[in-house]
Amino acid sequence: MKRAVQASMWTLGMWLVGCQGAPGGVGTAAQALTAPELAATLAGGAQRIEIKLDASMNALEVELEPGHGEEHVQGRVLAVDATGSVTLDVGGLVVAFDAATRLRDASGADAMAAAWVATLETALASGTPVFARASRPLPAVPAAPGDASFVASDLRLEGALDEAKIELLVDADNFTLSADGGTFEVLGEIVHVSAETELWSDDVDGEGSDDAADDGPDSADDHGGGSGGSDDPAGSETPG
Repeated sequence: MKRAVQASMWTLGMWLVGCQGAPGGVGTAAQALTAPELAATLAGGAQRIEIKLDASMNALEVELEPGHGEEHVQGRVLAVDATGSVTLDVGGLVVAFDAATRLRDASGADAMAAAWVATLETALASGTPVFARASRPLPAVPAAPGDASFVASDLRLEGALDEAKIELLVDADNFTLSADGGTFEVLGEIVHVSAETELWSDDVDGEGSDDAADDGPDSADDHGGGSGGSDDPAGSETPG
């Protein structure tokens, strides 16, 4: 009996180790894809995808991510315009915000626009890296590939991020297959997919909806690798 229990525990341990290699985590149906399979999937209809990027807009990882109700863009802030925009290192994307945008500091607390902008201006002037995550509702149909507009419904400062990231609804119009991988055109930017890019299908979303979890300063969402802002001076800003 003891040996049977030990064997069962070993089997469970091996299953857990195997699941950790897939981006969805334990208990998901994440499967590796080829570039032609990705193209065929997009040809069948719109899909919400997550693209992790390096500094040259090369895709490190692409994952199909159904089950989320928002689109997101995250990256390092390069500039802020007090009239209503931030520029991110995601190909220089300009994210707009207005009176309807929920602005938050790195702790997740709501912030007034003047104080929020001042926090960014102070960090940028001192050369301190500062990061942000912009969200908007998931559209009924994908935006045109060349449409670079992104008006945030929620714009939150972040701690250090592992990589820039785009999470959007796309279809076959956004992806061009090539011999060495392919290219996405999203938000007016070209993202390169190569043989080194990890491609994943995640038909069962095991991470849960980070959109629903991201409702306030006590939320436990990881924001795609953020550290919660403890090492970012933006987290110390008191909403005005």
